[in-house]
Formats: sequence, structure tokens, C-alpha cells
Amino acid sequence: MAAPRNLLPVQDFANGLTGWQLKPGPAELATVLAEDDKVGQAVKLAPVARIFGLNSAPLTVGQEIDLEHAYTASAAIKSAGLQQGIFAFSVCAYDQAGKRLSQMSAHNLSTASKPHDWVVKKLGFGKGTANALPEATHTVRLRFSFYEKSGKATGTVLVRGASVVERELGPFPTWPRGIVADVGDLEIRFESRSFWTLYRLNYQKVPLCVDRFGSHYGTVANFPGTGFIGSGHTENQETEELLELELTVDGKPQSTPLASYDCDRIQLRKRSQLRALQMDTLVTVADNRIVEDVRMRARDTTKLNLIYHFMHPWTTQMSGFAAELTDGTRISGVFVDDKKQKICKPLKWSAVYSRELGKGGVTVVWDVPADLPWETRYWDMPKRYRKHYFTTFVGKEVPLDRELRYRIVTIPFTATAEEWQAKAAEVAASAPRPAE
Repeated sequence: MAAPRNLLPVQDFANGLTGWQLKPGPAELATVLAEDDKVGQAVKLAPVARIFGLNSAPLTVGQEIDLEHAYTASAAIKSAGLQQGIFAFSVCAYDQAGKRLSQMSAHNLSTASKPHDWVVKKLGFGKGTANALPEATHTVRLRFSFYEKSGKATGTVLVRGASVVERELGPFPTWPRGIVADVGDLEIRFESRSFWTLYRLNYQKVPLCVDRFGSHYGTVANFPGTGFIGSGHTENQETEELLELELTVDGKPQSTPLASYDCDRIQLRKRSQLRALQMDTLVTVADNRIVEDVRMRARDTTKLNLIYHFMHPWTTQMSGFAAELTDGTRISGVFVDDKKQKICKPLKWSAVYSRELGKGGVTVVWDVPADLPWETRYWDMPKRYRKHYFTTFVGKEVPLDRELRYRIVTIPFTATAEEWQAKAAEVAASAPRPAE
């Protein structure tokens, strides 16, 4: 079978930087090299204390690119290390006026990243992928860029083998890029780029959780030697494999889901895999509460660094937390932007609250395997979130071929600063585990 055709009009550096776009330059920071005795196969990008970017020639919608098709972008990257700032290999979409509409990351490096030899990085984009192109897209470019907020990015990265090839459509090409639902006092969003997880929690029109791609929800596993796989984590070139999707709105299956709904009840069911871990996930939003139910089974021996279920990036407006431990002890505290994990214990329920908003959210644990350790954490990250993690399998092996069920319910509430902890306890008590 013939290899897929590379759609890039300029694929290497045999003619120097002709056909490539410096944005910003200057050209002196890009040195064309010989690789495998062939001149022009690679380019060395080495900015010193400045922002720098190299873009491929454009692929134009209606010519090389079709919004109804899917593609794979790839390039080989070699890093000599970064001293300041970050590097990104990404796919960028632009409108007809040249305004950038989206930037989709295939590979990121920071000052904490170790230098590495040549490695091929890939990103799927287009219809039916987790990286759909905006409707107004006119051109697409590959971008290799350095950035530092004060303009002093410094590092050395080599690039070769850039390509864009057409690929088969994904298994759910008729699904929209995202689904927004107004359900009573709740507004939620399901996000395709994170392989269909929650990605918004607004209560009475007030955002309680962050809706910003990169602040992920759902389940992610950390594998030794690899890192995170699952939800929106695609940085390690392995992604969650989506097998089945079902959306039900007010009891009616949606074979071709809409981009928005105003309803009383919405359910998203998906079956997916994280390597050998089979995940059956059901998210139900109704009655001003969100129930998340995960059934997990290991089909092969799987050692993990950890798993995070039920990630919720509560906004930094959340000022305090409270919880009831499994032995009935109550604890509470405040968020202070210290980048530390709070609580780190198994709980009956936990809650966060914002004095500024007069609102908060309670998370009640309904189901866990009785014989396996777990804990709840809140990551106190300044300018990012107060992130809820249900943590399990820390440095452990997942039992083989055993169904493990994890289930929680999250309920927003309104209360004064004086009464919020009592209100949170009251809300938790009103949501006992339902009879099966």
C-alpha cells in the first residue's frame, strides 16, 4: 500500500527557509543542517532571549484541506534543552483575514523537560477527531515556536520530517465539537477534545469550575515511564481510545447530537480504554446535581503511578474547604495559593466554598471498592484552580479482570459565609447513596 501523500507544499529545508514563514524571526535563529548526508533535511531553531516562531507554508481549505475530512500532522523533534520559556509544536487554524482561530498542541517542552534525541510527534485534527477545525478556518499551518512571557525564550530544538496526511474519519464524525446543556440551575458542557468529559459547571449562571482547555475533568491514569494518559492529556502521544458513545436527553437517545440542549435530564455514556484499562463512564445531570459513575476493569497486568477520577477544577474564587472523614471526623481549612494538596484522606464527602460568590459545591462519595485504598485531594494552585482529585492506585497494580466501581455526586449550593459549612453538611446528608 502506498504511503499517504504529504499535503505540505514545502516539506523540508533543501531550499533553505523558502516556503517557510518566520513569525517572528529573524532568520539567523534558524540554521539549516545536513542529516543522513542530505542537506536541508533538518533545521536548528535556537533563540536567545526572544520570542521566535517558524510556520509551515499554508494548507488552504478547499484546496489541500477539507473541513469534512481528518488529518494527522507529524514532525520529528530533537531537543538540546530550554533555558527559559517553552517550546511548542502545534497545528494552527487561521481565518481568511489571517487571525489565528485555534492552536492545537502536538508536543510541548519547558525548562523542566530533559533534552531528548529525535522523536516523532503526531496530532490528529479535523472532523471526528478531538481537534476539530473551527468552521471559519481558511488556512492551516504547522508551527514550531518558543515563548516566554517577558520575551526571553532561550533554547535549542531541531525539526525535520514535517508532514500532514489525510486519515480515516474517527468513529463519531457526526458528533459536534462540544455539547452545552442547560439543566435546571446547572449549565454544563461536554468536550470532545478530552474524549468527551465534562468541561463546565455553572450554577445559577455563575461559573464554579474552570472552563478552559487544559484544566481537565474526568479520569486520567499515570503510567510508569510514560506519564498521563486519558481525558485531555495527549502530551505523551498516547491517548484515551474511545470505543462507544451514547447521549440521552430527557429519556430520548440522540443518534446525531446537537451542540446545545435545554432539558431536564442529560446522560453521557462512554466506553473507552487507557491501555489495558477498560473504562465504562456514565455522567448524569438532573435535579441540580451531577452523578459520575466509573466502572473500571484491567484486561492485562497494569502497574500505575496513580489514577485520578472525577477531576473538577473549581475556580480560584473558592476560598475554603470542608470535609467529613470516613470515621465521622469533620475537618476544614482555607485555600492559600501554596500549590499544595489539601486533605489527602478518604472521605464521606467534601465541599468547597467561595465567600466572594456565596456559592460552593459538595461532592459525596457513593461507591468505592471496600478493600482498596483511595483518597480525596484538592490541589491549591494559584491563578489556575482548586482542583478535586479522587486518587487511587498510587504506585499499585490494578487487580486483573475485576470490575471496580467508583461513583460520586456533586451538588452546588448557596450559603452565607457564616453558615456554609453547616449548609454543606446538610446538602451531603440529603444525598445518601441510592438503593440499586
